[in-house]
Amino acid sequence: MMVIEKDGKKLGCLGFRRLADRVDVYNVILGEKHYSKKGHMAKALLLICAEARRRYANLPIMVSVLKSNRYVKWYARRGFVVGKEHDDYYEMCLAISPSGTGRSGAEE
Repeated sequence: MMVIEKDGKKLGCLGFRRLADRVDVYNVILGEKHYSKKGHMAKALLLICAEARRRYANLPIMVSVLKSNRYVKWYARRGFVVGKEHDDYYEMCLAISPSGTGRSGAEE
């Protein structure tokens, strides 16, 4: 789990953990609304995914997102695609590498 800071202020947090069959990105939370839409959390997400890829190169990077969460599109713009659809949430998988080029997962 990591705290994201900007100008000495804690603007949000996010983390990743290894599960048996994947890397789970979780608790992606923007706490300081003033920094919304400035790209800081997107950059943090890309950095954390790059670190997860470095540590666990053979595992897919996943995030679970409630269907009602308005940020489903935010994840999609950062390279996550819906892998499985459940009653109330999506399992999304990083389909491009954290640098924004190439494919991720087993095809790398």
